[in-house]
Amino acid sequence: MIEASQKQNFSIGLVIWHYSGALKGLLKVWRNFLVFTLHYFPVKELLKTLFAHWRRSADSYGKGLDIGRWSRAFLGNMISRGVGAVARIFIIIIGLVAEVLVFFFGLAIILIWICLPVFVVIGLFSGIGLLFGL
Repeated sequence: MIEASQKQNFSIGLVIWHYSGALKGLLKVWRNFLVFTLHYFPVKELLKTLFAHWRRSADSYGKGLDIGRWSRAFLGNMISRGVGAVARIFIIIIGLVAEVLVFFFGLAIILIWICLPVFVVIGLFSGIGLLFGL
């Protein structure tokens, strides 16, 4: 009689842990992945510096009025800013796609975790039914 009550307490404890402690831990892990993805692809900072020079490669305009030097520096600086913008936009797109993928993958894991005990019970009954030919 004592063994039956211990098994029942274990089962109840397992269900309580599954839907409280483990689910809280899983939500924390999901949140950490979302935060990590935002830190790995710093979208906010990249948007702030979208048109900054690529790798800080800016040409100096020099002193005096030399139209040729000024136009070369201007054109070089615009190309550097364009390359920087293209590279940053590419990284921003990759970062946003990664964040969306992490969000939906985590949501799927959470939903599977919530339904997992039901899947186990259905699997056990299906297995027993197949075993006895029901």
